[in-house]
Amino acid sequence: MVDIEEAPAPALPGDGKRRLTASSLYWFISSRHYVPIAEIRRRFQLDATDGTLLSDDDGIIHIGLPDQAARALLDLKKKGKIGLEFAPEYELRIVVGAYPMRVRPPETRKPDKAA
Repeated sequence: MVDIEEAPAPALPGDGKRRLTASSLYWFISSRHYVPIAEIRRRFQLDATDGTLLSDDDGIIHIGLPDQAARALLDLKKKGKIGLEFAPEYELRIVVGAYPMRVRPPETRKPDKAA
């Protein structure tokens, strides 16, 4: 028997869930000056009990998001698009928030409404 890994189901119209991709995560973060991890969980309706341990060039890092979202966040950091804030009181690097390396101007944050 072959184990097949199922991809997460895309959000259906009207189900209230926002689909999380690296680009949607970056858009959300870059539209603000700082985004706490809790706000990312709320925005994309992610389970608050999930957390992921990953590693980067500086060692082990804990991100309080499910695996796919945590990997997308770390990928954005590696590409230099965002920075991460860590909880200073722990020896393990625990991400508490993210900030964009470039903040979009207010006039580009929301698409223009059609007349």
